[in-house]
Amino acid sequence: MRIFGKNSKVVINEKTYTGDSIIANNNEVIVDGVLQNGIDDRKIEVQILCNVDKIISDESIYINGNVEGNVEAGTSVNCDDIKGNVEAGTSVNCDNIYGDASAGTSINCDVIKGNATVNTIIR
Repeated sequence: MRIFGKNSKVVINEKTYTGDSIIANNNEVIVDGVLQNGIDDRKIEVQILCNVDKIISDESIYINGNVEGNVEAGTSVNCDDIKGNVEAGTSVNCDNIYGDASAGTSINCDVIKGNATVNTIIR
């Protein structure tokens, strides 16, 4: 998972990190190019505190909080409000999306201000 934003502040598995580029991958956390203490659990839980402009992940994203920019996930996205666009390989489940939403199988949101696209394959 890669998190970008000017002076972003996030909590990953109950530890707070602040920086412009925060990467959580393979049980490691790297903040602005500096290796931090490792992640003990395989499951990564992220809480957004402030200033996150973009999140990119190859896996599912479960976010407690709002994102000011775009979110991209290889599988699913679960979040409160997203001010930008959302792309997910399978599903999107958010409160409100103020941009476009795109998913492979389903989108479940209260409000989508932009376009919503679901690419379902029928056999």
